[in-house]
Amino acid sequence: MLKLDDINYSAHSDSLITKDETKQILFEISLEVNGGEIVGIVGESGSGKTTLAKILSGILKPDSGKIIYRRKVTENISTELSIQILFQNSIELINPFRKVEDVLAEVIKKYSSENTNDKIEKMLKMVGLPRSILSKFGSNLSGGERQRIALLRLLAADPSLLIIDEPFSAQDIESQLNLMKLLKRINEVSNVTIICVSHDLQIISKFTDKLVVLKSGRIIEEGPTTQVMTYPQHDYTKFMINSMNYNLSYDDFNM
Repeated sequence: MLKLDDINYSAHSDSLITKDETKQILFEISLEVNGGEIVGIVGESGSGKTTLAKILSGILKPDSGKIIYRRKVTENISTELSIQILFQNSIELINPFRKVEDVLAEVIKKYSSENTNDKIEKMLKMVGLPRSILSKFGSNLSGGERQRIALLRLLAADPSLLIIDEPFSAQDIESQLNLMKLLKRINEVSNVTIICVSHDLQIISKFTDKLVVLKSGRIIEEGPTTQVMTYPQHDYTKFMINSMNYNLSYDDFNM
C-alpha cells in the first residue's frame, strides 16, 4: 500500500545561534506498510517519529528517496484524500461553537458519496457514541468524546490510511485501553490501515500487527509485533522492553 525507499530528511535549526545550520533528522528510512495492517512506530523523544509521520502524510517532503503509494511513485502525497493524520493536539481544533452534527456533516457532504444521515449513524455506532452527542457543542464534549469526534471527522472522508501521532499521552490506563479497542474496531470494520506513532512501547505492542523501532532518526528494528517483543535483536529494543512497567498490566482487560 505505502512504501518508503531510502528516505532522508533534514531541517533548519530552531536555535538563534545555529539557525543557518541544518540537522539531519531521518536517515535512509525504508519501510513498507501493507493494506489493513496496524503498524506501530515507537521511539524516544527526538527519535524522528513525528517527522516520519509528517512525511508519511505528505506534510513534509523528504530531501531524497522515493515514496510509493498504491504502487505508484508520488511526488506529492499530501494531495491524497485517502490519507488522513490525527496529531496530538487535533482534539483542541474542534470548534467549540459548532454542533457535532454540523462538524461531521460538513466533511461527509464534501468528501463522501454516502447519504449524510446514514453515514453519521454508521460512524457513531462504530465508535460507540450515542446519537444524542450530535446536538452537543464542541465546548461541551469531554476529552474522550473530543478524541472520538476528531477521529470521526477524519473517517468521514473515507481514508484508506489513518496516521495517528501520540494518541495515548496524558491518559489513564482505562482511557488508553478504550482507545486501543476503538482503533482495533475501526481497523476491522472499515479495513482502514492505521499507523500509530508513540513513545510508549507497552501500549503500542498490545494492539499492533507490526512494530517499527526508531532511534536517532534510523530504523533499528522492525517486524511482526509478537516477533519483536519476543525476540528483540537490537540492544535499544531490549532496553525498551526491559523498561516497561509491568505493574501497569493491560492483560487484565479484554481486548
